[in-house]
Amino acid sequence: MQAYKPKKKPFWENPILQIAVIVLIAAFLVKNIMGNSATSLLGKRAQHSQGFTRSERKGGNGADGESALDSSSQSAADATAGDNTRATQGRSAAAATSEKSTTAGLNVAGSALGEVGTSAGGDNGSVNFKLTYAEISSEMAAKWSNDANNLGFFQSLPEYSVGILYDFRKRGDTLKQNLKTADIKVLHGSSAVNLSGVMTDDGSQLIGFATSVELKVAEAGQGLQGSILVTKNSRQGTENFPSEFELPKGAAIFILGALKTENFLSERSKLQMPPFQIFKSPEFMTHKAEFVIILEPDYK
Repeated sequence: MQAYKPKKKPFWENPILQIAVIVLIAAFLVKNIMGNSATSLLGKRAQHSQGFTRSERKGGNGADGESALDSSSQSAADATAGDNTRATQGRSAAAATSEKSTTAGLNVAGSALGEVGTSAGGDNGSVNFKLTYAEISSEMAAKWSNDANNLGFFQSLPEYSVGILYDFRKRGDTLKQNLKTADIKVLHGSSAVNLSGVMTDDGSQLIGFATSVELKVAEAGQGLQGSILVTKNSRQGTENFPSEFELPKGAAIFILGALKTENFLSERSKLQMPPFQIFKSPEFMTHKAEFVIILEPDYK
């Protein structure tokens, strides 16, 4: 018995060692779980950010067969005039602040949308707009302004005026000269732009007009709500003519004063495309006629 020596236990059966191992394993597992969670969260944020970027860029395109520019070019529509990239004011111009203009807002409440040229699909639907640049007599311009004012949907701003007319096609008013007509298809919740003009020699700026139309609401009973932004670009500077609208079936919005006789004095030799042929009109140049922009949904 005196020579008996107890057999030593293996080192892994040491309670202290076992506790230490358990703690290390637990710490390792916790670290992995937290790391995976953080990676998953970052992935979701990245996906959300990419989706937001895409939704900001989406938009329709206006057709312009007469313009020297391709109005379906998104690269030309996504940048503002004066940038060092080949661009023009498109949707980015709608967010710009103009020191020379104030946004007009004209709402026609309580009128159903009716059967507008809209494709099915809810928020993914679209509305077709007819954009017209025209010359009208000064008497007609005064009549339109007076009629819109009597309806309560006319605003006269320092640089331009905006009005809404009911049953526009039924009025029978005669345009002195239809300078240009373009069809613009606008996705619900997005915008589309139509360009008229030429690029400068270095390709950095549009000389002419960029007209952007945004569609916010196109649902029966809520009216057709959106906004229009006309941006006039010249070497002398940029002017914005924005307005918000709500249109019932048959109504149209018009903008007066976006083009004046003294505009584009040094660029007229290059502006040979519509709607700038108005500078050849004796009535317009002698202030007996006015330049008007008309936006009308394609009611079917």
